[in-house]
Amino acid sequence: MKTIHFIGGARPNFIKIAPLIKIFDKEKSFNSLFINTGQHYDKALSENIIKDLNLRKPDLNLGIGSGSHIYQISEVMIKYERILLRGKPDLVVVFGDVNSTIAAALAAKKNGIKVAHVEAGLRCYDDNLPEEVNRRLTDSISDILFTPSKNENLNLKKENITKNVFFVGNIMIDSLVSFFKKNNVKPNFSNIDGLITLHRPENVDEKSKFESILKNLEKWTKKYRILFPIHPRTKKNIIKFKLLKRLKKINNLNLVNPLSYSEFLLQLMESKFI
Repeated sequence: MKTIHFIGGARPNFIKIAPLIKIFDKEKSFNSLFINTGQHYDKALSENIIKDLNLRKPDLNLGIGSGSHIYQISEVMIKYERILLRGKPDLVVVFGDVNSTIAAALAAKKNGIKVAHVEAGLRCYDDNLPEEVNRRLTDSISDILFTPSKNENLNLKKENITKNVFFVGNIMIDSLVSFFKKNNVKPNFSNIDGLITLHRPENVDEKSKFESILKNLEKWTKKYRILFPIHPRTKKNIIKFKLLKRLKKINNLNLVNPLSYSEFLLQLMESKFI
């Protein structure tokens, strides 16, 4: 029996893992181990999306939590290597471009284990973005690369990566289709025109940029009703920059806690703009 490790650390990873691990769990010839690195530190959000996706609980949680990029990558490598040394799998499957992706790939590769990268080949060609660095490095050391579109095959070819590259499509669509097959519910928030989310460091970690976004929100809400689910990182900075009172004064802006995967999908479909 072959053993495969599926590594996830952030909520987008779980959306990609769900359809794949469900198939492998049914195959008697494979032993599938689902490992959550714990990179996304909000326990409730992580548990909610696992429940929404009807995904089984992780077999292991490394519990690395929040921290700098170097901290997260090094912690995953150290803790995951301890697992590898107890018993090497035949294949390690990593997803996307988060810190856990490159960290698990490096730990596996350094221990002589083959690595497969799901969502390989994506490029924005901006090395200032941590995700761009993560995906380029992960692709460069992966043994098998699964791409979401044929454009990604071309990106990899430009980097002389042509061996064991497979165009398989966007696996997140599998989760989306699965969700709508089993759900027939309405969104929690009606009479909403638009939906906004903010969590990227370049948008919320600098007060002047954050205030510039709020200024535009104040303009938009004069005409539209907007729903604003507040990400934990964004909430932290709202408090830090003392912007909560200003946000609460904006008419037609509905501030809510982060939505679950299912809630967000339903709200997305009802919105006129995002």
